[in-house]
Amino acid sequence: MEKNNVYVEVLTKIASLMGRTKESIQMSSSNTHTSITMFAENNSKIIGNWYFDASDSKELVDATFNGLKALVESLEHNKSNDGQAA
Repeated sequence: MEKNNVYVEVLTKIASLMGRTKESIQMSSSNTHTSITMFAENNSKIIGNWYFDASDSKELVDATFNGLKALVESLEHNKSNDGQAA
């Protein structure tokens, strides 16, 4: 799956915006599947887990990516508004 690096970049950005580090993201990949997991609280709590197997459609992968991208944009927007008067 060629988007693996893009997913890791997006999840790393999410983790960064949440005050986490890259170490809280783990990814495994093989010819049959790709799994990406995001952890919190010293890797004791799973925030998100994405699993795709070889039969998953491009539409599913794209929809997941677009959802993660929207989450990043929302977190960035909220973070940029922190500390500003309403």
